[in-house]
Amino acid sequence: MSALPPVAAMTLSPEEYERAFIEDERYLNFASLGPISEPVVATGERLLRATATARPDDAAMLSAQVPRALAVLSRLSGFSQSNITLVSNTSSALVQVALGLPSGTGVFSGRYQFPANVLPWRNAAETGRISLRLAGAPDEPVTPELLRAHLDASCDAVAISHVDFRTGYRADLARIREAIGNRLLIVDAIQAFGAVEEDWTLADVVIAGGQKWMRAGQGTGFMALSDRALDRIRPLAANWGGIADSLDIRRDDQSPLPGAGRFDSTRPSPVLAACLAQALELVEGVGLHWITSRIQSRYEYLAEAASRRGLRLLPGWPAEQRAGIAVIEAADPRAVNRLLHAGFTVTVHDTNRVRVSLHATTRTAAIDEAVEVLTGT
Repeated sequence: MSALPPVAAMTLSPEEYERAFIEDERYLNFASLGPISEPVVATGERLLRATATARPDDAAMLSAQVPRALAVLSRLSGFSQSNITLVSNTSSALVQVALGLPSGTGVFSGRYQFPANVLPWRNAAETGRISLRLAGAPDEPVTPELLRAHLDASCDAVAISHVDFRTGYRADLARIREAIGNRLLIVDAIQAFGAVEEDWTLADVVIAGGQKWMRAGQGTGFMALSDRALDRIRPLAANWGGIADSLDIRRDDQSPLPGAGRFDSTRPSPVLAACLAQALELVEGVGLHWITSRIQSRYEYLAEAASRRGLRLLPGWPAEQRAGIAVIEAADPRAVNRLLHAGFTVTVHDTNRVRVSLHATTRTAAIDEAVEVLTGT
């Protein structure tokens, strides 16, 4: 069985990209889970088959998948391959960082961010290793202004969500970097990576699961660290996969691997690595700029359709402060039930508040229908 050819060397037309996906037209919930493409399905099946046959050439193909994933991640993130490692989800990687910060580190986090970017800091603070300051009100984004109001000399690291899961607010990394100075900037990018263009190297730690906007499936993801983050954060929650000469059991001085691989608990799954690589090579093939622009055009289409029928989008961020999440407030809570009963997949955060998340493959006809259902027209 020969190695899978990288899609990154190819150029995909928008039409070819769209044909790669077969999700239900009423699926408007990419901020929860992004349906994977047919090429990702085929890749996973092929790699699983290779683990069943276990021939020497299959083993060589399997071993090539982690480097393949790291290569495309490096191209899309701006971090060198040695500064990136694969993770199975965002949450456990944030725990790794929280436990690995130097003792006495002061951390700031938004109080009402998604729990995955709050609980690790709370738990690490309970151990006494770090101190924690939480600030912000519900639905209040972590802005440079909020940070300037709460940061002091005791704060050494700032943990933010690049896109807020409830409001869709997109943080301005450049202005946040300016506001926090040389403090460590830790970014939960799960609602952004693969959907927005960004200079990720402004951050010291970037973590994102691949199951949402990357559309790579559950169990995939990555963590990228700057050189100074690698110098400061210890791999205390890692295991044998993160040490050099791990099979030499006679050694008592086993040292961490160089680069981000030191945070590995075990060997990454080559099947999941291949799925992540394939998904991101599709992004490269059609171009992240096209995906970003298409998502923005779908957002604008929804905003216009909602406005014509008297629906309100909350809070209505300008283009540079949003990604793919839109929040609709329905005047009648029964309208939300109508939407669900009509077969739409969305997230309901409150009785009359619907989170709609749109990708490049979202159909305008589905947007029109969703608005009509919500307004009863």
